[in-house]
Amino acid sequence: MPSPHRLLWLPAALALVACDAAAPEPPGERVAIAIAPLDLAGVANADWRLTVTAGSGATVWTRDIDASGYGDGSGSISYVGTCDADDNDNTVTVELLGLEASGGAVIDPTTYKNPGPISRSFTCVADVDVAVDFDVTVARAAQQGFFDVAISFADIFCAAKLDCVDADDQPLLLLHDASGARAPTAVVALACTADTAATTTELYLDPLVITCADRSATVDPTAGPGRLATGAGIDQAAGTPALFAAQVTRGAEQLAGKVYWNTLLGLDPTVDDCWLTTTATAYPGTLEGGVTPAGSTWPLVTWNVQLTNAADQVVCTRHPLDGTPGGVATTYAQPDAPVTLDYVFNGATALPTVLNEAPTIDALAGPLGDRLEPQASQTLSVTASDADLDPLGYAWTFVGDSTGWSLTNADTATPTLTAPAPTGLTQVTLQVAVDDGSGPVTATLVVDLFAEASCNAYVPAARNRGTDVYWLSATGVPSAAYPAYCDMTTLGGGWTLVSNRRGNGTNTETCGANIAQFFTNGCGVPTAISSTDSYALNAARRTALPRTEMLFQQFLGGTLDADDAFVVSVPAGAPDLFPNITNAVQFIALDGVCTFSLATCDTTSVVWLYVGDSWFANSTCNGSIDARFDYRGNYALCPNGTATAYASNGFTGDRSAYDETKLWGYTTALSDSYQERIWYR
Repeated sequence: MPSPHRLLWLPAALALVACDAAAPEPPGERVAIAIAPLDLAGVANADWRLTVTAGSGATVWTRDIDASGYGDGSGSISYVGTCDADDNDNTVTVELLGLEASGGAVIDPTTYKNPGPISRSFTCVADVDVAVDFDVTVARAAQQGFFDVAISFADIFCAAKLDCVDADDQPLLLLHDASGARAPTAVVALACTADTAATTTELYLDPLVITCADRSATVDPTAGPGRLATGAGIDQAAGTPALFAAQVTRGAEQLAGKVYWNTLLGLDPTVDDCWLTTTATAYPGTLEGGVTPAGSTWPLVTWNVQLTNAADQVVCTRHPLDGTPGGVATTYAQPDAPVTLDYVFNGATALPTVLNEAPTIDALAGPLGDRLEPQASQTLSVTASDADLDPLGYAWTFVGDSTGWSLTNADTATPTLTAPAPTGLTQVTLQVAVDDGSGPVTATLVVDLFAEASCNAYVPAARNRGTDVYWLSATGVPSAAYPAYCDMTTLGGGWTLVSNRRGNGTNTETCGANIAQFFTNGCGVPTAISSTDSYALNAARRTALPRTEMLFQQFLGGTLDADDAFVVSVPAGAPDLFPNITNAVQFIALDGVCTFSLATCDTTSVVWLYVGDSWFANSTCNGSIDARFDYRGNYALCPNGTATAYASNGFTGDRSAYDETKLWGYTTALSDSYQERIWYR
């Protein structure tokens, strides 16, 4: 059985005070350094390194001194040195080099935790002794261990550790899972005494946070004692838990001043890459608000242990404090960065006290419907509050695979998420941590990559980028998405561009041999559409579009000819308005037609005429087919039906039938060279 040990946190104070009158004073700017006696049993001397640096980082001076030469022989030191008033702020750094027992014997450095270099900044003033207060506490190993008193424990627990296996390296199976069987359990053990002479020992502890590849959990150690569950001491998603259960035990041991606070975590080995993090400390008395002493270097115990890996294995073993394997370690709160802990327990009261209310995440907002278009960016937002009115910090991260996705401004409440290309990762999980300075609360957001079926589905403000190229997919599957041009302003927006026919003096497009091929095979790309470019969606994409309306526009010299534009209502179940037919006329009844201004409408006898490889003669609604070789396609609106010689597309405007009919291949006697666009909505 391993030898138990614990840490006694024994205080020492370091202060910058006025110089000793018996010592000669250096001229000019001065800093006076004094270290109070170390309250460590058996310590007769302490060796220190003192360093003063200027604001630029240049070293003003450095010196190694000991308490025997500059103090009382128990760790106390008084020393006066110069500083640089021309290069502020200056910094004093003190570093404990070693401790000695009576007779000069060196105390084994492995029996205490050296806090390392400790620095504080100050303003150096000419001809003044500047005082800067330090308070150093050294964590030192004790020689007496103690037992955890929780039922079912056969192992000896140290003052602070994490165990997933017993002394024989067999998995700890303590908590019962949903099947009723004992399952893998991690034991987080904390038992401390702050001072052997103290009548009261108070333990301070943060929530236990378990962060996994695709989920998280937070255990409230003030819950219980006894078994905890989701919603009752464990904050985690009910459908995707990180823990199957937890259990809290706490109390006071028979040995004076010792208090224990232990938590059992039920581990599910199928949950990948889980880590436990938390922080604790102890104090002989009370830390106001759970904040480590102001200006002090106070010891903390931190846990940062991997519980499971990506291969569905529990990988934690026995993790002693400051031992091997690591993960449970002594750290220090620094003088200028005190640490706030959330809960306190003194072993005498029935329940721990909540020192700091955790923040509350009130709302979490992502893209509309938690879906984002390929290559689109969307602002996310989290709204949080804190009962203590502490300032809040934010940290957004990806959980698990996020290939192709990116986050900017991830340390704010409103970061920006950018999606990958259509063939990228189809789902990503994000976690936001809201921290009030004493530990975070978290929430997750799952966003799917998704392409809408039409431009009209992007009209809601949360997805509307204005008139631009958007990704469309008839099935919503992003890997099948294609880029399409969307007009998001005209008549309320939501129009998908079906075709763009050139207005550069020709009625022949750059692809296809006739109208039928142009609309069947498709042409061009939506990222470059001007008055000189041919563009058409192919038949499969066009016919898959939802369509209850068609917008017909003509442009003269690049300017919309609004009085010759119109909107038609397409009835449900209507056939393709641009079918792949040869030497035939398609007659398609419509529900109605309105002028572009919607001021005039006709809902009787409205017919759409289409000829795929010839034209209807004289551009009249009752004209016969003319199969001339250079006229390879025509289409038009007939608002009065096909019984009379009504001019095609002549429902509105003041141009003649020929000028309003864009034939294929007709390049002579053009009274107007115009561009034409057709949209579906």
